[in-house]
Amino acid sequence: MTEEKQSYPIVLKLVYFLTPIITLAIALLVLFVVLPNITEQQKPICDEMKDKVTSYTPIYSTEDGTAVRGSFFLGSGRVNSYMVYYFYTGDDANGFQRKMLDAQNTYVFQDSETPYMLTKIKYRMTPMDAPIQVKGCLPIEVNELHVPKNTLIEEV
Repeated sequence: MTEEKQSYPIVLKLVYFLTPIITLAIALLVLFVVLPNITEQQKPICDEMKDKVTSYTPIYSTEDGTAVRGSFFLGSGRVNSYMVYYFYTGDDANGFQRKMLDAQNTYVFQDSETPYMLTKIKYRMTPMDAPIQVKGCLPIEVNELHVPKNTLIEEV
């Protein structure tokens, strides 16, 4: 009976000593083995998600008032140090309105004789900012401006 009493506290001490080590081992296993596998499995799912067009907007040209003749579909500039695009949209019945887009998620394509803007939702993998953050497939709103060929000119 005395041997059982002595072995019992040794088992408790062993369990008490090993519990934090086992917990740490499981946490490291999840962090460095399980989570990276999950994100690698998500990447093909993210790549397979189709872009979703949320709006189609016609763009109208303006003429400049100088001796040089031409049509201008887009204007660009800076607002509080951010690059922006300006364009006109609307119709004769309701009038035309100048719109402004942040250039950050805006792409310009020279592929359409009739200029227009598409707003799309694209799905992209997010970067891991910290070791414990799980990557994910998040929606990002992107604007595509489609204008006629030779519309874009190099900055002077």
